[in-house]
Amino acid sequence: MYEDATEKPLLDVVPGSIGRVLCFAGTQVPVATMFALISDSNFMQRFLEEYPHVTEEQVLCALSQARRALEREFGVDDDGAEDVEIDVEVKMHI
Repeated sequence: MYEDATEKPLLDVVPGSIGRVLCFAGTQVPVATMFALISDSNFMQRFLEEYPHVTEEQVLCALSQARRALEREFGVDDDGAEDVEIDVEVKMHI
């Protein structure tokens, strides 16, 4: 998450009442909260207006996959994070 040992981490895993939660370092603010706000805010509408060929389903899928990738990288089970309804069927075209 950071290039050398002199830099402070930006994200951290915090023990929660339900399990380990990925948070912004130095806070108890879950990263999952950021994803929830992005997926349910004016950001989504502005993004979709700017890029009309991208669907809402595609944006929600990207947010969901990004969240899961971060949680896997930090070894966090998403059961400890806020539950966010952004799960969609993942269809990858490679």
